[in-house]
Amino acid sequence: MLCATRVWFWSTAALLMALSSCECDPEVVRLPGAIEGQACGEVSRVGIPNISVEVRGPVSKTVPTDGAGRFFAGALPEGSYTVVALLQDGSEQEVTLPNTPVDVGPDEVIPVIDTRCDGPPDVPDTGTIDGQICNRHTGELVSEATVLVIGANNDIIASGTTDTLGNFVLGDVPEGEHVVSIRAPNFSRSFPVTVVVGETTTLDLSAGGCAIPTTIGGAIVGSLCDPRGADGAKLAGATVRVHLIGSDAADDVLDVSDTAGEFYVGALLPGRYDVTVTSIAAGVNEVFADIEVVAGEEATIVGPDACADRTPVGRVQGQLCDLVNLGGLFTGTVTLHQGGTEKARTTTDAAGRFRFDIVATGTYELHLGEPAARIVSPVIVNAFQTTFIEEDTCPQPADICENFPHQPDVLSDGRILLVVDRSGSMNFTFGGQTSAQTKWEALKGVLSGVMSTLSTTVQYGLFVYPNPQSDGAAANCSAGVQRQAMGSTSSQINNALGEVNPAGGTPTATTMAEARAIVAGLAADDRPLAVVLATDGAPNCNLNETRPGVSACSTDNGTRVCQCTCTSNAVGQSDANCAIFNCLDDSNTSAAIADIAALGVQTHVIGIPDTGLPAGLQAIFQGSLNTMAVAGGAPLAGAIRYHNADNVTALQASLEAVTRRILACQITVPTSLDGATSVEVRLGDQPIPQDPSHRNGWDQTGPAGVQLFGNACDAATASLSTVTVRRCARP
Repeated sequence: MLCATRVWFWSTAALLMALSSCECDPEVVRLPGAIEGQACGEVSRVGIPNISVEVRGPVSKTVPTDGAGRFFAGALPEGSYTVVALLQDGSEQEVTLPNTPVDVGPDEVIPVIDTRCDGPPDVPDTGTIDGQICNRHTGELVSEATVLVIGANNDIIASGTTDTLGNFVLGDVPEGEHVVSIRAPNFSRSFPVTVVVGETTTLDLSAGGCAIPTTIGGAIVGSLCDPRGADGAKLAGATVRVHLIGSDAADDVLDVSDTAGEFYVGALLPGRYDVTVTSIAAGVNEVFADIEVVAGEEATIVGPDACADRTPVGRVQGQLCDLVNLGGLFTGTVTLHQGGTEKARTTTDAAGRFRFDIVATGTYELHLGEPAARIVSPVIVNAFQTTFIEEDTCPQPADICENFPHQPDVLSDGRILLVVDRSGSMNFTFGGQTSAQTKWEALKGVLSGVMSTLSTTVQYGLFVYPNPQSDGAAANCSAGVQRQAMGSTSSQINNALGEVNPAGGTPTATTMAEARAIVAGLAADDRPLAVVLATDGAPNCNLNETRPGVSACSTDNGTRVCQCTCTSNAVGQSDANCAIFNCLDDSNTSAAIADIAALGVQTHVIGIPDTGLPAGLQAIFQGSLNTMAVAGGAPLAGAIRYHNADNVTALQASLEAVTRRILACQITVPTSLDGATSVEVRLGDQPIPQDPSHRNGWDQTGPAGVQLFGNACDAATASLSTVTVRRCARP
């Protein structure tokens, strides 16, 4: 079993040493494949962020989705696979077509796009509402009126505006019982409607004609009360029939009382009329006989008889502009004055609406504010009618904008938790190089150089894995341990690394789970915080006893083996029979890293691969590092998603780039950005796009925090131009 105990050193030298110490025949290494794609919601039709996607086939692998629902599953052996999304409610949703697995061949990346991503969101069955609106009090068509359809939960489910002839059409209105509300200056009415799928419901308020009254016409107006209610209760929905005495009944004019209990029948010829008011619900059936209509005048009816002794009062309601402060609609105290005397007062609601319900007939003034900042007059109040005083378009105050410049550098206050792989393969040189310096020595040297250039305000923490304090075979797969708590200086980190030597496997999954507990205690602090994971290969030390569709691990001469993707090509080491510390642990590792990302803390992955390995193993390790980088929330663009440090120079550049992304691109402004009408970020004169997915652009990360991500950060730190955060808000 000497081969099985040596092959976790992932370098050519290690493999040759293992093969020379016993009779082992290398097996053929086949390049793995991969599946990438997007999982979308059944209803939303957009990508589902931050869930798990499981690839099922010759091996099972679980990977996370990013902010747009995209996923990448690498290191897949050749075979047929199905892909399912594991939803947050515990259910599963197929991403591949039902009963149609995808075939993955060697060195292939197969795209799988959820068919739900192809179309717009599903909408409920709908119908249409149309109509023509007439103001019965004036005989005029109501143009530019706002038409709202209000659902059962008081949600606005459709809206529109009438044209110059009072017409409107509202399509795609969900079926069911709704209320149509119509508002315009001096006009406000609401009506229940029933929308039927595929049909048009017509709300025609101009039925019977909407001619402008002539000088010879008169009108009959009324205010109806409900005898079943308290004094002043309105009789809405009553039928009003107006009959010219001596004429044919077919020429009668009909109206319906509105929600205020009022009706209006205009353009009537002079003469005498009978008016019949009926309401089945209120038990009203009453005739007001011999009502005289005079040209150019209004005849008033107050009824029914059960409440005909009401005082002839009117109402005033409205919504006015704040023309003094140019602050939109006026909100505050409104008083009603007559002859220099205050008659009533009220306070507007948050939308600036006010109402006086019991106002004696006469002429008034409205005073806005105390003392009055604006006076509106005359306000004429008629009996049993509502006087509307409304302004629906108000000037808005100009925004006040502030610019906050920022020069990206690495002298910002921040915290970096270093998670460093000290597995045995770190003891080898970079593949293909003649330098005797090992990857471990190079990493320590570069870390020391980068950290020494940072401000003393930058704090560090250090995890090293596997645990250097564990002895024996178990140390191969023991989880990492925190060697330096957050708050350490660069010299303390250097001293701690100097006490450690490379040995063991690569238990990245269990180590990142341990690191998450530390990160969770630090995440509440507003200072920049990130994890830097430096590793030279794929995670192994797969400690799963079982996995879906895979039999349990077995024991061979005291060494536990599992079926998995094996990173060794020695005799006795295969996918079906692989030592634990050679057993690929992709899914557990990406899940552990994604758990840290869920805390709002990114993990920046620096890969230090051995380029001297066979191409097949290099492809496996590259796929694993890509998966880790995506799960960490800070992947690079392109085929290589991690910071590739396959030589000393590249390692130096990678650490510097990661440091910039963590520290230099965190911007704190001296005021809150919440409540701003707009926030924009520019590099010099060029706008930087906002990117809530945190891939390439900027996003607000706190009440006073902005961060640049991806290429936007790289461009800002490489430029001599200043980054400017511009905040605009209403005064």
